Amino acid sequence: MGWTPDLLGLHEVRAIWAALIGIGIVCVQVAMKGSVRELTKAIVFLTFCFMIGRLVGLALDGTGPQLTYIEIGIEIFWGGLGLILLSRAKA
Repeated sequence: MGWTPDLLGLHEVRAIWAALIGIGIVCVQVAMKGSVRELTKAIVFLTFCFMIGRLVGLALDGTGPQLTYIEIGIEIFWGGLGLILLSRAKA
């Protein structure tokens, strides 16, 4: 099909696989507890899994395109916001 992986593609693949691992863990966690607070934790966890996948890609494949760093920044922002909201929520 003419597709050749570049660094962005490799980073995306690693991010997606890390997220899939996280999704499996989240499915078990949320199924066992089923609360909104747990679901928020799950979403934050998945966001950080994407970020970790991209960071692993950077470490293994070398520096990538600017989009990789933008996506990491977005994931840090949304994950951090989720953590802030969790810290302010009533137990």
